[in-house]
Amino acid sequence: MANGCSIVFRMGFRRTTCLSILSAALLLDISFGLKKESETVIRAVEQTLKLGYRTTDIADSKTPKSKILNTRDMGQQVIDQIGDGKMLNKTVSISAIG
Repeated sequence: MANGCSIVFRMGFRRTTCLSILSAALLLDISFGLKKESETVIRAVEQTLKLGYRTTDIADSKTPKSKILNTRDMGQQVIDQIGDGKMLNKTVSISAIG
């Protein structure tokens, strides 16, 4: 699996919720040795983007309006991917990440 940095550059992030979430994933891996958890977060961001969700700074003219989210809703979509994909056996709430 690609590391978080290559995902950030490949997808052309500037400043997004996903970038912050990927930074946290790298922290899990590098600082705490939680590689599995880090990869789970990275896969959740990738899946959210594959589903077409975007914040305004990474949306383009082809992005459906219904898929353009504010940062809170984008964060919730990533959390939903973790839960719906059964990537973790824990319940995560939006308040847990700020």
